Amino acid sequence: MVFLFLERFFLGAMRIVSLLPSATELVYALGAGDYLVGRSHECDFPPEVQAKPACTRPSKQKDLTDPDRFVENLLSIYEIDLELLKALQPDVIITQTLCAQCAVTLEQVQQAVNQVFETQPLILAMEGQTLEGIFEDFEKVSEGLAQRASSSLAQKIKNNAQKLLQQLKKEMDAYSSSDGNPPKVIFIEWLDPLMVAGHWIPQLIEKAGGEPLLTKAGEKSRIFPWNKVVEADPDVVVIAPCGYSLEQTAETVNKIQLHQHPDFRTLRAFMSKQVYLADGNAYFNRPGPRIVKSIGILAEILQPQRFKPTLLGKAWAQYF
Repeated sequence: MVFLFLERFFLGAMRIVSLLPSATELVYALGAGDYLVGRSHECDFPPEVQAKPACTRPSKQKDLTDPDRFVENLLSIYEIDLELLKALQPDVIITQTLCAQCAVTLEQVQQAVNQVFETQPLILAMEGQTLEGIFEDFEKVSEGLAQRASSSLAQKIKNNAQKLLQQLKKEMDAYSSSDGNPPKVIFIEWLDPLMVAGHWIPQLIEKAGGEPLLTKAGEKSRIFPWNKVVEADPDVVVIAPCGYSLEQTAETVNKIQLHQHPDFRTLRAFMSKQVYLADGNAYFNRPGPRIVKSIGILAEILQPQRFKPTLLGKAWAQYF
């Protein structure tokens, strides 16, 4: 504790706690990773962040295997380690408002701060539901960190934020398609119940050269009965369950024998072998700096004549 006192009050070092994997990636991309003192239990990138103490954990009061965890207004299934948070004495805490089932909520963080701190840290909440909103979050976080940083670090963060946004937008433009007949795509975010991805996913599909079905940009992900998917009859189906790696996704579809589902077998995508699995955890479900890589994954799937399969086997795979 003496060291923390000296570091904070004499050296002026900023102390950041990120309770969201996408925010943690952003902190590192902005060049402030050395000032991150705590993370969520799900923050895993860059790999070195796993050496930082985890300030959240799954709640003992919730069944994390319950498929109804996606039901509207369900309370968060995660909790905050209050003692650890107090010991870390952060100047900035980053959280989110988008989904109570993906990370601790802004309300939880505010309650925790009120309980353990007299001088409250700055709370930054990421809340983007579209690509534009994600980039606005990047700017908001960089500005918030700069407010609490030393002058030299603040300038570094601002410069890095500008370069990051320019680079991401340049990468997005590289995937734009001029094809006048885009394949129709359904992106499945959960299998039981069947959920089609909303938020920024329809934009990713469009920028990769496809036409999203059943959901629109900015809308919440929605549960659909199989007959609605059959009626839509997509050319391509991409399956990337929320929070699942490519390996976990493959294990899941094989375990439930999705290829034997009577409705699934009637789809145009199934019959033409245009069903793909993807890493939702690292890319599609995580609105951080790697979100543009998600467009690249889809571009390799939807435009194989233009884009080499550099991420095949790493971030996506053909189902069968």
